[in-house]
Amino acid sequence: MNLTHFSIHLDKRGDILYIRVFWWGECLVCGPVDVRNRVSSGWGSCLQGSLGTLPVRIRGCGVLIIKMSDESKPTRKLRIPEHRPDEETTWWVVGRDTKSTSARRQAEKRRRWQLCYLILMFSAFGLAFMALCLFLMYYFLVPDSVDFFTPKATPVLQCEQVHQGTIRDLAFSPGGKYLLSGSEDKTAILWSTETGRMLRRLEGHKDMVTSVALASNRLEGEDVDDWGHLVAVTGSKDMYAIVWNLLSEPPVAMFRLGERLSLDEGISESLSEDEELNDLLAPVPANGHTKGIEAVAISPTGQYALTGGNDDRAILWNVMTGSRYSTLERHADAVTAVGFNPNGRFYATAGEDCKVFLWNMKDDSLFHTLSGHSGTVTSLSFSANGRSVLSGSRDHTAILWDVISGNQLQKLFTLTEIRDVALSAQETYALTNMSERTAVLWKTQSGEKLFQFVSPSPIIALAMSPVTDERGIPVLVAIANSDNQIILYSTRSENKGNQTF
Repeated sequence: MNLTHFSIHLDKRGDILYIRVFWWGECLVCGPVDVRNRVSSGWGSCLQGSLGTLPVRIRGCGVLIIKMSDESKPTRKLRIPEHRPDEETTWWVVGRDTKSTSARRQAEKRRRWQLCYLILMFSAFGLAFMALCLFLMYYFLVPDSVDFFTPKATPVLQCEQVHQGTIRDLAFSPGGKYLLSGSEDKTAILWSTETGRMLRRLEGHKDMVTSVALASNRLEGEDVDDWGHLVAVTGSKDMYAIVWNLLSEPPVAMFRLGERLSLDEGISESLSEDEELNDLLAPVPANGHTKGIEAVAISPTGQYALTGGNDDRAILWNVMTGSRYSTLERHADAVTAVGFNPNGRFYATAGEDCKVFLWNMKDDSLFHTLSGHSGTVTSLSFSANGRSVLSGSRDHTAILWDVISGNQLQKLFTLTEIRDVALSAQETYALTNMSERTAVLWKTQSGEKLFQFVSPSPIIALAMSPVTDERGIPVLVAIANSDNQIILYSTRSENKGNQTF
């Protein structure tokens, strides 16, 4: 007899034990057994069923042993899980181990739940553990310059190490054809952004060049980058700003703002015995800065220049005559950033006192005081329409201000101190350094990062071309790094490959 699907159900009520024997779900034996009349040493009464006589023995209270036949000895002893813990019930079978149908179903259900629990537990904890490991790896091992989600701009021009010192500042010409760089080697160099060649080397400062500016005195719509109309100004730690004549080769310093240059220093020295000539050629007594200049800017028409120095002053100059126009002494610390509003109505100064001052060009009166930074303001940039100004600070933030109301329009957060900022023509895009080796082009309205510019070494200075594409995005961005290189990046995807100049 195949006992694979054999099961026994017991129900004890007082001293009476009711027994039901099932095979393939069919009840074969059913009847009561009086436990009091059974002893463990003998066989009890026989229960009659459709299969014949089944010997039943009660061992103690509630222990049932059934032997189906005498032909073979029992080989397995199984527990029936349905019974109460105080009733140990055992049955003997010849075939393989089996359980009752209900016990088997319950066991299978428990196994399924246990399996689901283990899967959920290990999957949830495993995913959490993997996420934690990836976060720790990204935080501690991946450099700050790596941004997996912002498209990288393509480098198209890479400068050789022409400068012998750290490049401190960069400036594009109004038409975007030229780029001016100032360096700690006391020189400034004018580059062509089309061919990448050095066009002019400006030498005349006695200390490092800290700031540069380019403008054109030509009307809008004409060739603003014509050589005869470009005006270049450089500022230096030697306390002077120089206005350069770029037509000559080498370039000639037209004015040293703060003192007028002699026409020919060599003639002045050789004719030192002629007192009248010496008086004519001698420099005018200094009426400019008493400490090094940190920032220079030039008005869009090239008529005025603005300088800021470590003597806590900003000075407005007439470029055409080299004379001082006005002196501003509102700052409580060094003036580190200056800029002109393109519409000619305002200009701005900022410094180590963390404040930005907007001045009225007409009478040099203070128009607005912009307070929002907690660190030195290092750079200023006006939009071409003149409605907003962007300030960058060492407090890792760049703030876009409304010029008329003085309110904050947007605040951008970076991972490092901001060295330079630039604002696009329609104030829709802003350029700042993001980390030590990365600069970012932002959408000013949403604060979203549009492009990233990755430098092989720490970024020192950056500039944004005034030339834009049909979307208003600047086509070129220039970056100077600590390796004394100038790299030009294109935001156009079709530009591929590098050129070295």
